[in-house]
Amino acid sequence: MKNKKLTISIIITLLYGIITLISVLHHEIWADEAQVWMLCKNLSIPELINHLHNEGHPSLFYIIVMPFAKIFPNIIYMQLICWFAMCYAVFFIIYKSPFNLIIKFSVLISAGFIYFLPVMARSYSILPFLIFLATLLYLKRKEHPILYATILFCIANTHIMMLGFVGILSLFYIMCSWFSITSIFAIITILFVLTSNKDFKSNIKKYIILTIPFSFNLILVYLSQKHSAY
Repeated sequence: MKNKKLTISIIITLLYGIITLISVLHHEIWADEAQVWMLCKNLSIPELINHLHNEGHPSLFYIIVMPFAKIFPNIIYMQLICWFAMCYAVFFIIYKSPFNLIIKFSVLISAGFIYFLPVMARSYSILPFLIFLATLLYLKRKEHPILYATILFCIANTHIMMLGFVGILSLFYIMCSWFSITSIFAIITILFVLTSNKDFKSNIKKYIILTIPFSFNLILVYLSQKHSAY
């Protein structure tokens, strides 16, 4: 039964890969996609990190792309990075997720999975893969705290919109374990992403106000789950 499920998952992933690869090969590069490639191609890592204050995105995707941009002349390699990441994400959702076939199929034919994520070469294209890794590891996060923290660090440093997602998971972990390597890593991640955002200091009062309902909701979640097995 397990081998049959694995075979079906591989076949579906291959079909998904072929269909989306056709779109990738016919995709006209947008200006923001080309800009990422040119920055990675022409700047050193210190120069890139310094320039990212003007881009509004964390550094992970740029660092992944940089070796390919330095070695290869064609931007297709950046597109393939995003495409490969989405193929792996599709395999995970088909093979590992607990959802029924209807839900899985609905996800696969959605606009995000068919076009926006695998075809457009942008930083958020690698997020489903990283999030699914975190999901697979979530129930075993106390057994593998460093690996769990590393995945959360990668998610937070892929796109600024994931800061809330990572912040909630990190703070919830801290509330459950109070002091651990993961807790320290989580705090460093949050501080690093926040302070690297040039608008953070000017909006600090707004962020402090927003933490009030956030903290209240977090406490409610913790109290409702404190008798559960983590």
